[in-house]
Amino acid sequence: MVNTLRRVEVVIRGNGTFERVEGGIPSSGVVSFSGDAASLHVQRILDRPVEDVGPGAVRQNQPIQLKWLGENQIEYTDSASFYPDPIKLSRVVATDP
Repeated sequence: MVNTLRRVEVVIRGNGTFERVEGGIPSSGVVSFSGDAASLHVQRILDRPVEDVGPGAVRQNQPIQLKWLGENQIEYTDSASFYPDPIKLSRVVATDP
């Protein structure tokens, strides 16, 4: 359970969308890029439109900021997250079993 709560996984697709799991809660949406940074705009939480999750979800739904730190590392900042301070994420390449 502890590992689930502190795990952040982000997958950015070539079509401008993303999937994210943070604290065991999946979300998805669109991504926009600007220089060495990107913003994740959440449109769905638990596979439901943000508006259907409730007014609190809508109010806290701010873009998640990603900043490139160098090869295979980004800084992830979600002010509405369980951990609002920036988190350093490392790229993990999935391999088939």
